[in-house]
Amino acid sequence: MKENTSISDEEFKKMLIHYKKINLFGYSYVGKSSLIQLFEKYTDSNFKIEDGGTINMEDENKKLKLVEQIKRVTVNYNNSEIYLNIYETSLKSMEIIKKNLDALLLYSECIILMIDISSIQSFKNVSELLPLIMKSAKETNILPNGMPPIYLLINKTDLEDAREVSGFEIKELIDQYPDIKNMEISLLNKLSFQEFLKDFNETLKKEENKQTYDHIHKVKIQDPVHINKNIENISSLSLFLLGSSMVGKTSFIRKFINNSFTEITTSTMGLDVERTIVKVGDTILKLEIWDTAGQERLRSLPKKYYSKGNGFLLFYDVTERKSFEDINGWINDIREERGDTKEILFLLGNKIDIIENRKVPKEEAQQLADNKDLNYFELSCKDGINVYEIVSKLIFESFSKEKGYQTNIKLDNNVNNNKRKKNCC
Repeated sequence: MKENTSISDEEFKKMLIHYKKINLFGYSYVGKSSLIQLFEKYTDSNFKIEDGGTINMEDENKKLKLVEQIKRVTVNYNNSEIYLNIYETSLKSMEIIKKNLDALLLYSECIILMIDISSIQSFKNVSELLPLIMKSAKETNILPNGMPPIYLLINKTDLEDAREVSGFEIKELIDQYPDIKNMEISLLNKLSFQEFLKDFNETLKKEENKQTYDHIHKVKIQDPVHINKNIENISSLSLFLLGSSMVGKTSFIRKFINNSFTEITTSTMGLDVERTIVKVGDTILKLEIWDTAGQERLRSLPKKYYSKGNGFLLFYDVTERKSFEDINGWINDIREERGDTKEILFLLGNKIDIIENRKVPKEEAQQLADNKDLNYFELSCKDGINVYEIVSKLIFESFSKEKGYQTNIKLDNNVNNNKRKKNCC
C-alpha cells in the first residue's frame, strides 16, 4: 500500500495523541477536582479555586463509584503539551478500592495521593492505601515494569489553624516510602502549584523516555475531534469485538471513539465497523474495530471475516454468569475458522462499575485466561476504566505479531530488522 500524501506529517502529528494514565486518589474534599481544574487553567492569573464550604451530606451519601470521573486534560507547560487521562478516585470506601485496585492501577503512568491537613481521615486512608499499592505492584502484572512515580500532595496548608494532621505524622509516613515525591501545597492560593507542575511534567517525560510500556508509548491514536473515516491508501489493522448480547461491545466502541456512553442500546445485527487512525512506531495505520452480533442465531454471520482479524476482544459481563460461560464458544469459533494461526485474544470483564452485582470472581476469569492462553483485563465502558489502555495494548500486540516484533517499520517497506523481546504483561 502507498502512504496517503493528502495529509501532511505535521497534520498527523497534531491529530495523533497519547493520553497518559494518571491515578488521583484522595478522601472527600481533599482537593482532587480542584487539582484537575488547575491542570487546565493555571496559566490564567485571575483563576481562583472556590472554597468547597460545608459538606452536603446528600452528596456524601451518594452511591459509591470506582472512579468519580475520568477527566481528559491537555496541559500546556513550557511551550509543550502533555495529554492526561486522570482517574479521580475517592477513598471513602477502602473495601471497594481493595477489591478493584488492580483494575484501577492497570498501566498507570503516575499516581497522585492527596492529603488535607485539616482532615485526619484523609491521612488515615492514604496511609492504608500506600502499602496496598506497593503490594499490587509486586504481586501482579498490572505494573510489569515496576512502580510508576508517586506524588504525595499535602493540601490546604492555608488552613494551619484547622490542622488535624501533624507534621510528625506526615514525616513518619514519608520516611516509610523514601522514593515518593512529597510537596506541601495550597490549591486555593496556588501555593507551590507551579513548582509541582514543573516537576510533574519533567517526571512524565523521563518516564516516556524509559519506554515503561512500549504498547502505550509507541501507540498514538487519532484525536476523536479529527476523525476522518475516508482516509484511503494506508494499511489497516482489524480488531474484532465478540461476546454475548448486551455485554458492552457497542458501548466500548462509543466510549473509545466518541468518549460517550448510553445506558440503553440496541443489539447489533450482523456487523458494524468503526474506523480511526493510529500510529505505531513510525507507521500510520487505519484501525478498523468490528462490532459483531451476540445473538446465537446470528453468530455464524461474522465467522467468515475472522481470518482478517489482527486481534480479538472477548467480552463478558461480570454481573451475568451466562455471558462468561459463553466465552468458550467464541474461542472455539475463532480457532476453528483460523486453523493453526496463533491468535491474539483478550478476555475482558466489563461492568466492574456495578460493584454490588458481581457474579464472576476475577480469580475464576483469570484461571480461564491462563488455561486458554488469553490476556485478561477488567474494565468499565460506562466509566471509561481501561478502555483506552486496552485498545493501545491490543493494537501494539497485533502490530508486533504481524510484523515479527520489529520496530521502526515504514509503509514503504524500509524495515529495521533488529528484533526486540516482547514485554510480558
